[in-house]
Amino acid sequence: MKVHPRRRRKGAAAVETALSLTILLLLFSVLISIGHMMIMRQKLLGATSRAARICSLVQPGARNQCARAQVEGAMGAMIAADGVCRGLQVVPESTNLGGVDVFRLRTRCSYSGGPWSGVIERWGNDPQGGRLAVSAEATMPTR
Repeated sequence: MKVHPRRRRKGAAAVETALSLTILLLLFSVLISIGHMMIMRQKLLGATSRAARICSLVQPGARNQCARAQVEGAMGAMIAADGVCRGLQVVPESTNLGGVDVFRLRTRCSYSGGPWSGVIERWGNDPQGGRLAVSAEATMPTR
């Protein structure tokens, strides 16, 4: 049986389309995961900044509890048991910078969400959990 050249070209076009669409869908899903992680990082940065602003006005002995409560409240469902920000660490410290008393707040969590969470868990840069670490820091002067 003879195959016509036109039919052969149609088959090649179908294979090329399938390969191209597969690569494009893969790229699109990676971009969605990166965007999701950036949204989480921005939310963590905003929560850290807000907590540092509020807790810098609190008495020095209550700043640690204030910082954790403010960050957890602002992050909401993202740090729940099935959220994308796992293992939230809140590290508050009071220090003196150039003669000014400041309150510095560092936060860190591991990203574990999106369609690529399995790959991120395996190849992420977080030595503690194998996930992609996201961190934020804010410094505010105390009164």
